This record gives sequence, structure tokens and C-alpha cells, in this order.
Amino acid sequence: MKKYITKEEFQIKRTKPEFIEWVDNKFVEIGRTKEGKKAVRFQTGILSEFVSEAYALRQLLPYIDDDVSTYECIIGNQNYDVLIDRHDKDCSNDKIEITEAHEGEVEHHRMILLEEKGHVSASGEIKKSGTKKTGLELEDVSMAHNLNDLLQQNLELISDAFKKKNEKPYDENTSLLIMFKDYMFRDEEHFGYVERLKEFIESEICTKNDKFKDIYVLGWSGKILVKC
Repeated sequence: MKKYITKEEFQIKRTKPEFIEWVDNKFVEIGRTKEGKKAVRFQTGILSEFVSEAYALRQLLPYIDDDVSTYECIIGNQNYDVLIDRHDKDCSNDKIEITEAHEGEVEHHRMILLEEKGHVSASGEIKKSGTKKTGLELEDVSMAHNLNDLLQQNLELISDAFKKKNEKPYDENTSLLIMFKDYMFRDEEHFGYVERLKEFIESEICTKNDKFKDIYVLGWSGKILVKC
């Protein structure tokens, strides 16, 4: 299996501009081949951390007004994914824990169908039958969803992601970044849905936060952000 990124490269300390440039260039480099695109789609090996952590941080950084601090993605079982060095001897390093509001196994099945058929619904039911051993069969049986249904699904996934992380112990200088799918709420006519999304986050997550330094709920497009 081709190694697109080494652990050493992944964990290099980078400033905000350097980090954004590295992630963008790496996506271009890996995506030049069909095999590379497939590896990103299925988040093979270290590309799992590259997409779910490095790319997530890359989308957040434009909102952070700090070009001096360095950001270091850390691979391991520690209770944070990013270490921020403020270069201030009087200030302890900040940390970021990153998580996703997603459907788990269904997301993987969606990628399999996309690879096999070239298209798949971005949300909704994926019917599964059989096993890897006997032969796995997947079928996209979802119907067209209205935005109310998609919004409610997103709210539930975001809430679940927060609750899971909120049950764990963290250092007091740790922030939480929750990534969610926002492809359906990016147009101007969807502004009302975005406002409902923000109101839910503020009332059901921000008001219940007594653990994290900051909470960022960010759409994968990088265009919708709620900060607590």
C-alpha cells in the first residue's frame, strides 16, 4: 500500500499559513491519481487522520487570528488531536480535540457505492445485506429528503458528537472542534435553516459546556461556524 504521508511529516509543527498551504498542496498531490483519490475517499491508513483531523483544522484556521503560533497534529491515544504552541513561556499550550458528526458505518457504505457506481445520495438510507465474507451488497434506497429532515438529522448527529466527548476528561485548556456535513445549507435561500442550526447549537451545546475552553461547530465546507 502506497504511503502518501509519513507520521513524521504529519506531525511537523506549522504556523497557520504553513499548515493551510501544506494541506492544500497535499490534497492536490494525492489527488493526481485515481488510486490517490480512492485512498482519500476511503481514508486509508494515515489518510484517516489527514482528512478527519488535518483537513478539519485547515478549515478552522481561517477563523483564527494568529499567524505566529504553531499547530501540531498528534497521532495517538491522547485526549486531544492538535497541540498549539503559543511561544509564550507564561502560557501553557492549548489543545484541540476533533470529532465528527457523522453516521458511522453508513458513511463508509456510501463511499463504497460512490466508488462502484460513481454516484450516491449524500444522505438517507443505505440498505445492507450479506457480509464481507459472504458478499456484501449495498443499495441506495433513500428518497429525496426535504431540508427539515436533513436539518433534524444534522442536529441529532451534532448533539450526539458533543455528548460523547463531554463525558470524557480533558485538560482545562482543551477546545473541541465538531465537524458536520453542511453541503445542503450553503445557498442563500437556506439562510433560515442555517439560523435554526445556529440557534440549536447555542441552546443545546454552548449553554451546556462547562468543560471545554472553546467549542467550534464547523461545516466541512468551512462556511458555517458557530463558536461557543
